[in-house]
Amino acid sequence: MQMETSFLKTDTTNLEKKLPFQTNGLGSFEPYSVWTAPTMVVTGVLRQGSMHSPGLTLTAFNDAVIPANSNLVFPTEVTIDVPFGHFGKIEAVDSLLQKHIVPFSQILESDYDEKIKVCLRNYSDVEFVVKKNDAISQIIFQRYVTPRILHTLK
Repeated sequence: MQMETSFLKTDTTNLEKKLPFQTNGLGSFEPYSVWTAPTMVVTGVLRQGSMHSPGLTLTAFNDAVIPANSNLVFPTEVTIDVPFGHFGKIEAVDSLLQKHIVPFSQILESDYDEKIKVCLRNYSDVEFVVKKNDAISQIIFQRYVTPRILHTLK
């Protein structure tokens, strides 16, 4: 007997019933394996804030002023080769959120090959000065699975 899901095929003919503590809480599935981070090719300045930071920091390539209640696009001169099966998401950095500066969310897919630009929104009533090499956002990388689609008539 074959049991199949979109991500796993298991031969269930010789499976004996086991308690969850005997199978790492996963029933008849294999135990978790250690996930290792993939290698990523980067040009430009992309740095990790601290050892515990989930994202990599993008910095401004030049000085600029964001007028009050306005948007401004910042070049970073960074290109990345996002590993297949992953995507990068542009997110805010805490230091700018406290000053009401928020980046527009972006998704960087594995086929994205241009220099990254970040659009920042100034929600405050005063202009905001950004200096070259200031942190303007971060990229958080995540794994993904694209499900198979089953079309039905209903």
